[in-house]
Amino acid sequence: MTRAQVLKGALELDPVEQELLLAELNQSLYGDEGPPISDEWLAEIRRRVTELDSGKVTPIPAEEVHRHARQAIERMRSCK
Repeated sequence: MTRAQVLKGALELDPVEQELLLAELNQSLYGDEGPPISDEWLAEIRRRVTELDSGKVTPIPAEEVHRHARQAIERMRSCK
């Protein structure tokens, strides 16, 4: 199979299967370590963890973030 054929087949999968395939490909490339993270991203991660640990910021539950995102998308769609 060519890469194009594999991609075509992967795009026909449902989103959950695509995520599983992606995870398996990452595992085969990087093992348990995962893909390398740039120094810039590591600095950002450290900054955010420090803000959370200090109480400077309050985390927002994923469900709430998703709800707000869905509402924003619906508002954009209704403006067309």
